[in-house]
Amino acid sequence: MTFEPAWQAILLNGLPYSEAEAAIEAIMERFAVLPSWPQLPRRSPLENMYTLYSEGFPGLREDAGSAFVEHGAILSRELGALHLAYLDDDLEYGKISPSHAMGLEALLLRQGDGTRPVAVKGEVTGPVSWSLTMLDEQRRPILYDRVLEGATAQHLRLKAAWQDRALRHVAAETIIILNEPYMASFGSSFVPLTRERAISLFNEVLAGVRGIGGVHCCGATDWSVILATSARLVSWDAYDYMGPLLSYAEPLAAFVERGGILCWGMVPAGLPATWESVESLADRIEQGLDALAATGIDRGRLVRQSMVSPSCGLGGLDVDLATHILDLTRDLSHEMQQRYPLPGQTAEANDASSGATSAAQDGGTN
Repeated sequence: MTFEPAWQAILLNGLPYSEAEAAIEAIMERFAVLPSWPQLPRRSPLENMYTLYSEGFPGLREDAGSAFVEHGAILSRELGALHLAYLDDDLEYGKISPSHAMGLEALLLRQGDGTRPVAVKGEVTGPVSWSLTMLDEQRRPILYDRVLEGATAQHLRLKAAWQDRALRHVAAETIIILNEPYMASFGSSFVPLTRERAISLFNEVLAGVRGIGGVHCCGATDWSVILATSARLVSWDAYDYMGPLLSYAEPLAAFVERGGILCWGMVPAGLPATWESVESLADRIEQGLDALAATGIDRGRLVRQSMVSPSCGLGGLDVDLATHILDLTRDLSHEMQQRYPLPGQTAEANDASSGATSAAQDGGTN
């Protein structure tokens, strides 16, 4: 593994800003070493985590402000165009326009001043959640249509691949996470997928990522499905759902053994963040490490292959609370780096090195 997780921090999904520059400034002030581009749903409804990735999908139509997929000759023709782009690996087909992701555009435009983050994180709504929220003209989720289900995977793969290529102008290493809130319903009649088909959909989208592809789920789910995919990173709400993950110790151990990264969403993305401290959250991570180690997973590997994040996106919060959560996430990352310095470094040296890198990045980008 050339990328060192080293308890670095990443962000998930949106921020509650209406201006992209303010959102990017908030990120770069705290996470210049590993920035994430923010979705800004308050800026435009096009930046909703589902609508954002609908651009260019076959048969997409709008009526009275709502989008849906319409069957017919136009859909058939556009499905052919998508499939051809997929076969030709035509990444421009998956382009994400500034109208749908101004935070991404602002991050890309900010570069070019000589600074180079260690890595950069992007995001795509996962195929299960996206195809459950995209409806056809009969108001049925397109996941229930096998042809459109397959088109979803091809479409999102091109979106992930285009984004991965674009973000390489920011950093040599990319992290692209598939956000899958509806995987919490996997196994119910609401998600009519077999285990094998779900894994296949994930792998299809992840195949578009040259960097580190990951999956985030903010609730309890059948983690054996996600851990069986080609994902190299798994992100979860460790604050509220540490327990459910423990019941999948065997596949989790195999994931960690092959170098998989665990992103601990230990900073609550809501009011509980106001009564937690850096120390209390770090202690909860320690308890989680101990619990995972008790199942037989190598604790040293867990420590080396872990990152931190908020438990979910922050787009629905007020700016003050979101800012507090950003600060808490940054400080939790530093605390865990102090407790577990990189090999060959003391805690003080590791902290000084991290601080110097951050200062250099901040100085070059502000």
